[in-house]
Amino acid sequence: MITHSLFEIFNIVLKLILLGVGILYLFRVLWLYHSGGAKAPLKLTWSDPARSAEGLVIWLGLQVTDKVWSGARWTIHVLEDASADVGEWFLGHRGAGR
Repeated sequence: MITHSLFEIFNIVLKLILLGVGILYLFRVLWLYHSGGAKAPLKLTWSDPARSAEGLVIWLGLQVTDKVWSGARWTIHVLEDASADVGEWFLGHRGAGR
């Protein structure tokens, strides 16, 4: 009974830690994207594999953020064009039913 409760507490604490790490990673990627875009160079060194892994994960996050942002801009552009076409059609056919 006690071990089950301890396991549940450990599980909750682990989830909170992972959530915190995920939020910190998200803010770091968004901050770097805001300050420099996806142009950050990928720096990998064999002598420091932990920093290389961190740099790779951050670089991948920047690339994914760039692709998502680019797709969102494209979608908004398509929706703007469609909205303008519908508006022109509506104004052109406004008095046609009378």
